[in-house]
Amino acid sequence: MLTHQTKTRALRRPRLRWYASIADADIFLSTLVLGEIRKDIELARARNAGNAAALERWLRDVEAAFDGRVLGIDNSVSSGGASAPSGPSR
Repeated sequence: MLTHQTKTRALRRPRLRWYASIADADIFLSTLVLGEIRKDIELARARNAGNAAALERWLRDVEAAFDGRVLGIDNSVSSGGASAPSGPSR
């Protein structure tokens, strides 16, 4: 699974060993992260539909792997996010 593969690679990198020590059940994703990934997939679709389809399959796998461990947002989070930069500054 996704987290297992990443953890296996992390063991070869001293700075990432902490990640390998965390149980999968203790790792969560934010719904905002998933939304950003979806947005980027849609941007990729204009350049290469095949790559976008592959990314969609990958995202479905990620969502399945994190089922029950996706953190939602509340009003305070959404208010704070409104003032955060949305992209690279120019």
